Amino acid sequence: WYSLPPLPTVLIVAAAAVLLVFVFSTGQTGFLTFVSYLFSGYALIIGCSGLARFFPFMKDRIRNSGPSKRLRKNRNVSRYLDDAVYRTQVSLYLGVAVNFFYIFLKFFTGVYYRSEWLIAFALYYIVLTVLRVSLVNYVRQNEVLHNLNAEYRRSRLVGILLMPMNLVLSIIVTRMIAFNETYSYPGVLIYGMAAYVFYSVILAVVNVFRFRRHGSPVLSAIKVVSLTAALVALLSLEAAMLAQFSDGEDGIFRGKMLGISGLVICMIILGMSAYMIIHATIELKKKEISNQ
Repeated sequence: WYSLPPLPTVLIVAAAAVLLVFVFSTGQTGFLTFVSYLFSGYALIIGCSGLARFFPFMKDRIRNSGPSKRLRKNRNVSRYLDDAVYRTQVSLYLGVAVNFFYIFLKFFTGVYYRSEWLIAFALYYIVLTVLRVSLVNYVRQNEVLHNLNAEYRRSRLVGILLMPMNLVLSIIVTRMIAFNETYSYPGVLIYGMAAYVFYSVILAVVNVFRFRRHGSPVLSAIKVVSLTAALVALLSLEAAMLAQFSDGEDGIFRGKMLGISGLVICMIILGMSAYMIIHATIELKKKEISNQ
């Protein structure tokens, strides 16, 4: 159910997009809106599954093409294509730059429209980005996999820091539900934000599993932070969409949707942070025992 052939995958994703556009453009509320959100979620799942199969296929085709072989004669290009760790470092720098732009847009949009929720999410995102920058800086200054003990300690620290941050996120969601207050983006900005959020979620999910193969706790921690930021952005987008496209008086429906999504996201972040703490502690104890 989560991995379909190419043609059904494309048709379902296209149908979900058409249904969302119809719901948004006509201002539909109630059952049809609920169905469109569920259908879009399913389309996102099979879309990610399809991309996970599509990218390796295209990677092999591009790698064996004539232009790719000519580009490989350049030392930097060849290193980027063949060195997975170096390629990861480049993607980390680009990801941090995109994150700063997203924070800038979200924070100043919140200030301009006097939305405390936009500002709250922006501040939360700033903390996540600072945490990610510190890990990227560690990767830049130290050779990956050279000192696993130090990497495991940093990974455990990231897990510990995500715990109180997850509590802050749950408080933000609880206040939004309790006071029935949300925010909306002006004009077509919400579509641009939606495109960025879905892109970041798909990329973060794929990278979390892909970079576990490298065996570096720091690289895995960076991807966990990226996934956390993507999930928070997804929750923020949902709040904005519910405020912009649902009935202004339908606070119960909006509260239920935010409550369910917020609970799921907080549980995912809690699970990832707990796993990082437990896994790093076990590995450090194993190394201590082996060194005795």
